[in-house]
Amino acid sequence: LGDALNGRFCGVPDQGGNIGPLTFGSPGGRWGNGNLTVSINAAGCNLANATAVIVGAFAQWQAAALFFSFTFVPPNSGENIRVIFGGAGADSRFGAAGGVLASAGFPPAGNLQFDSSETWTPNLLLGVALHEIGHLLGLSHSNAPGGLMYPYANPILTIDAESRIAINAIYGWRPQQRIEDRGTSHRAMLGVTSVSNFTTRSDTPQMVWKGVGDDSGIYFSEFRGAWSPQQRVGGVGCSYSPSLGIVGIPGAPNATGLIMAWKGVGDDQGIYWTRNLGNGWEGQRNVGGVGTSAAPALANASGRVCMAWKGVDGDAGIYWSTYDGNEGWSPQARVSGVGTTDSPALVGYNGSLYMFWKGVEGDANAYYSFFDFANDPIWKPQRRIEYFSYETGGGVPFAIGTTGALTAAVRGAKILLAWKGVEGDQQIWFS
Repeated sequence: LGDALNGRFCGVPDQGGNIGPLTFGSPGGRWGNGNLTVSINAAGCNLANATAVIVGAFAQWQAAALFFSFTFVPPNSGENIRVIFGGAGADSRFGAAGGVLASAGFPPAGNLQFDSSETWTPNLLLGVALHEIGHLLGLSHSNAPGGLMYPYANPILTIDAESRIAINAIYGWRPQQRIEDRGTSHRAMLGVTSVSNFTTRSDTPQMVWKGVGDDSGIYFSEFRGAWSPQQRVGGVGCSYSPSLGIVGIPGAPNATGLIMAWKGVGDDQGIYWTRNLGNGWEGQRNVGGVGTSAAPALANASGRVCMAWKGVDGDAGIYWSTYDGNEGWSPQARVSGVGTTDSPALVGYNGSLYMFWKGVEGDANAYYSFFDFANDPIWKPQRRIEYFSYETGGGVPFAIGTTGALTAAVRGAKILLAWKGVEGDQQIWFS
């Protein structure tokens, strides 16, 4: 920022008392409607462009949380959010050197006051505004130094990953939209292909799925502003929706294609695969000598495509293989000492292949292991997936539970998991 702050700049109290800030996971409130009106009265601020700076801060939050749409209106027009410098009821701590610079109310209060006696710079105002708008939208303080919602020292000038996750944890996903021309009796699977050059990169979401009920066909579509009409992959069928992975295209180093794997129809426990390298789906091929009673999983890890699957009926073992980049797969290998009743989930992360699965029959716990290709190429002993509650001294571990397969993805420096609850619990859980 170039404006050194050594103390606490935010006047909003910490959730749960004044001992110290809690994590962002303790929201201070929630707006029921994301279409909010905002007034900004910059009278009392030394900066000529103060309004533009604050509008820019709101624009960052609108981009980070698509639930919100901000409309700027004149003061005293029934606005949802009111931004002022000083004024009646200003925080008594304003005006002290190195002290509180602003204070905001949690939803639905909608009041944000800046210290009018401060000599503001554009960067200082932007950083403080971003932090305080986080409170206006419902975020409490973070205990992570360097994070946007950390109330001490210099605020940062962009919305960090922690704050993005936090705001979307409060306001959730965009409303669901039905895709009218298609259906499935299992689930849809997603992947993204890309084409890049020296200056740009174009990403295209892809979707594949099994048909409805007795329709064992495999269908596909791509998203270019809207989902294209469904098309059937010729000459193939499945029991469960296929899995998708990403493959390079020979002779096109700046483009990627799709690889797809699935279990056969009905009593056919064979595993089949095909590719789409930009010119349509190739003919199906069988992974020789292997079988499954569930859907196989695909992931890209350490520069290769990996596949894992549960064994055939009566075999709870988990097996895996890697794609040779051209025409086939390595011999299957069993992951020692583990078992499942459903499909495993795979992701590549930090050069390793991570796998997640539900336990064997009667075991609703979820487990994970990983395979480090570079440093220690063996599957690590399975570990139960647990989270810790610190409401009691020292922290207490709690295991997650499910009746079926988990799904996993990587976002930045984190692995994301989602799963259905245990027997009798139809909720979807996320970590």
